[in-house]
Amino acid sequence: KEVMLSRSKVQTKETMLKLYWRIVFRPYLWLVLLIAALTFLGSTAEVVSIGMLVPLAEMLIEPEQTTANPMTDFLQRSVMLLGISPRLESLVVAGLVLVASMIVVKNGLLLVKLIWVTRLATGVSHLFATRMFEAYLRTHIGEFMLRGRGASHEDVNSVAGAVSRSINLGAQLLYSLIYVVSIFGLLLYLSWWVTLVVGGLVLISMRYMRGALEYRSKWIGQRLHELNQQRTAMQFDGLDGIRVVKAHALEASIVSRLRTIQQRLLPLVVRRAMLISIPNIFFEITGVLLVLLLLVIALNSPDLGLTLPKLLALVVGLRRLTP
Repeated sequence: KEVMLSRSKVQTKETMLKLYWRIVFRPYLWLVLLIAALTFLGSTAEVVSIGMLVPLAEMLIEPEQTTANPMTDFLQRSVMLLGISPRLESLVVAGLVLVASMIVVKNGLLLVKLIWVTRLATGVSHLFATRMFEAYLRTHIGEFMLRGRGASHEDVNSVAGAVSRSINLGAQLLYSLIYVVSIFGLLLYLSWWVTLVVGGLVLISMRYMRGALEYRSKWIGQRLHELNQQRTAMQFDGLDGIRVVKAHALEASIVSRLRTIQQRLLPLVVRRAMLISIPNIFFEITGVLLVLLLLVIALNSPDLGLTLPKLLALVVGLRRLTP
């Protein structure tokens, strides 16, 4: 039975990949590549802005112990090209200007990416809904009547909306993957042992958390779709058959059935919201405890090379990795 379930999951994933290849990647390949390029440039700009925190913090906190690094060398060459003396004040100003510029560039690129992803998701969703609608129009009348108008309406609209949401989530996943790789390299450069320890703890936590949440999420999603089908079907049937409803005084009965469905929906919606929030709450709490631990290590064990400026950049980078 477990082997059959495993094969069924693999076949389902293969079917979904083929579907998205046919309706997204193949017809919109150039747009997908442009979105990927903007995603890479935007994540790179953000990583550069975080990396600039180390030399800026060193200049402001410990100016006499400022170490040579690629960022500091870049700032010195930049101000000298502009004919400005590479004093501490000018380097700090140049660093702040660079950070501000990277933030502006990142948000500009992400805004353009958002527009393109929205156009892609909406276009594919509309096309998918049209094809689903056409498929229902062309189906046998007996099958259509057996399924019901309300359930068919829910299928056409909810599935098309799910396709749109999955494209937006896919774009977020692409940004996250590129950002994680980039920021992981920066964190390794800042402190390899902190990065490996934190990364190991995160991977272990995600492994067990995914196993605990994935099955529950799938079950809740299926139940929500079924109950939404029933609710939509009841609303359509009640409005379409309003004459029959009034002739037999069925208003109270239909409203009671609708309330029963909504009562079943409420705990599922609450559980779904809790499942969505659990990872964020877990990493928020453990992140605060981890930062306190690293602060104690930085103050009591300076031989490990974890200075306060590096700790600042590590905290910002790890905080940005949480989503």
